[in-house]
Amino acid sequence: LTMNPTLNFQAGNIAALPFKILEENEKKIIEKITENCVEISKSEWDSRETSWDFGRFALVDSSKLTVDNSQLSTSNFQLISNAFDLYTKFWSEKFFEMHRNEEELNRLFIEIYGLEDEMTPDVDLKDITLLKKELLRRKSAKKGKEGEEDEEAGLILDSEGKLQFNKEEIIKQFISYAVGCIMGRYSLDKEGLVIANSDDRLIINSGELIVKGEDGEIRHTIPNPTFIPDAYGIIPVVSEDGIFTNDLLTRFIEFVGTVYGKDTLKENLDFIACALEGKDSVDSPKETIKKYLLKDFITDHIQRYSKRPIYWMFNSGKENGFNCLVYMHRYNPMTIAQIRTDYLLHYQGILENMRNNIENELEQNETENFLSASDKKEKSKKLKDLSSSLNEISKYAILIKDYADRKISIDLDDGVKDNYDKFKELLVKIK
Repeated sequence: LTMNPTLNFQAGNIAALPFKILEENEKKIIEKITENCVEISKSEWDSRETSWDFGRFALVDSSKLTVDNSQLSTSNFQLISNAFDLYTKFWSEKFFEMHRNEEELNRLFIEIYGLEDEMTPDVDLKDITLLKKELLRRKSAKKGKEGEEDEEAGLILDSEGKLQFNKEEIIKQFISYAVGCIMGRYSLDKEGLVIANSDDRLIINSGELIVKGEDGEIRHTIPNPTFIPDAYGIIPVVSEDGIFTNDLLTRFIEFVGTVYGKDTLKENLDFIACALEGKDSVDSPKETIKKYLLKDFITDHIQRYSKRPIYWMFNSGKENGFNCLVYMHRYNPMTIAQIRTDYLLHYQGILENMRNNIENELEQNETENFLSASDKKEKSKKLKDLSSSLNEISKYAILIKDYADRKISIDLDDGVKDNYDKFKELLVKIK
């Protein structure tokens, strides 16, 4: 527009553009570097489950990662910490390779156009757009006073200039992938999506998993599966342990043991819990992981999927009295009835028995005084918590029965938002 504000360009306008025909050797060098940049960027994008071409998460299978010209696989590892180290080494190499490419392209074009006295090829590390969430970065300083420059957010490097990775974010991505395998969306034995259509039906036979369409078409067959997904894609997420054999914490621990082996399960759960807390040690890894699954997983999932969650958390309210995770792509008109009968009512009955037992114990203690002061205080608190949860669950049970009786259908073609809104009274609110 500066050269010609109209839609009609003349030969002189084109000739005035700062364009130069490259030599053949220059073109080949630039094309090779550019192709390498595209390859790295695509590999980075596809490493996340929100990519259409996502295969498996790197901490589970990094057989495609090459470090120092040697190929290693997490299948050789029994510790997730070793897999994490391989992940960070690989992506550190790719990050700095991209940085070198960017600077080399700058140098080449500066030389081609004779701009050596005008520009430098230097590229700040913060301008490399790989691993936006996976690397630790400084927060931008608040806007300064007039005349002062704002401090820009930059990468955090160690004393040797090495990249520092956001262990918490990477472990949360690992947990998300684990939930996908539990739900049947992914499989340890097959890259990419496994169950992702509204008419996909999972058949679990002895030694084989089969995914069929409603017309009987076999879409996936997995012989001798390493990890068995949930039969219905319905997973309870509750605070009380040992009530369900398929609650999310139990199945997640099973997943970790399957991937890395049972002999190192304690060390691996420690690593995961410490990453979630940002600490070197935690008192109870299982409680830490359970707290994340119960309170924060769904928030992270909603954010990761840009407020279009594929896993829906049925939630009784602020007390978190009852939660149940459902895979949207495996929902059917009987799903809510199944949540109610198989999980909600059963859990409600268990909690009522627990409350009654504590009430009887405290009442008996009034005459026999067999509880210590600390035990009495702990049981009184537990009684209060149970009463709050049961009050919330009782109201939720009435609401969920209404929805169960209506046998609502969904259509994936309508999109997540429209389908989610059909059940918004029952689900975690999307803010």
